[in-house]
Amino acid sequence: MMEEKAKFLDRLTEEEKQEVDDHSARKNKFLEKTVQFTCNSCGLNEKCHYFGTKPKFVKNLVEFKEESYVMIDPFSPRDSRVGSGFLLLGGTCSRCSTSVCMDCSIFYLRRFCLTCAEYYCTEFPMEIQGRIRKQIQSRKNS
Repeated sequence: MMEEKAKFLDRLTEEEKQEVDDHSARKNKFLEKTVQFTCNSCGLNEKCHYFGTKPKFVKNLVEFKEESYVMIDPFSPRDSRVGSGFLLLGGTCSRCSTSVCMDCSIFYLRRFCLTCAEYYCTEFPMEIQGRIRKQIQSRKNS
């Protein structure tokens, strides 16, 4: 496979080689992790590809209701025709504005860190209150 690629590249003109190099550089820059994410609750620290509502690497197939920290899933094959192949790391608590990961937060209309969710628990519907208590209990047990 590599030999075929080398033979192909040898036949290219200098201008075509530059185009291939430019494309590779753009692809590498696109895949570069540039956004720092740190969960203020558990300390999860990771560089990710995007912060916002419309990640470019899913080609308008997915739009989040909140600004989120997103990275391309390094464990799944890349398929740009499907709105998958990404990992949602977390978002910003709508009450205290801290960055929190998915495990340390709950999403109900907006994202809430578990501290704020626990404090305002009675303001959520009963079903969500149960989820909040369950999530808080599992965090305390781990």
